[in-house]
Amino acid sequence: MSPLDSLRYHRMHLQLGSLGVDPTNGHIKFWVGGTGHKYFQVDHVNVDRQVGSTFKPFVYATAIAEFGISPCTQVHDIAQTIGVNDWFWFRLNLGHLKTQADTLVDT
Repeated sequence: MSPLDSLRYHRMHLQLGSLGVDPTNGHIKFWVGGTGHKYFQVDHVNVDRQVGSTFKPFVYATAIAEFGISPCTQVHDIAQTIGVNDWFWFRLNLGHLKTQADTLVDT
């Protein structure tokens, strides 16, 4: 199997995890760890990975509700340092590229 064939083969296997929580009491309603334990013995709910873009709606909803930012507000994509006490976080995007301002809708 060539490397390209290997990529084509593995693209056919969707691997995901999903967890549903009742917002009124915090009880877990469903837990789907993967697509098939026979072939992939990984619990994708428990795995240490970043959530990626699936978390954006929660961040944007908080920005809209708490800070009065509208979906049309221009947000500048710039490098910035945020400091709290002796702890600093330096925010950069992928590839350290600076882009134009975007609205929440466009991001």
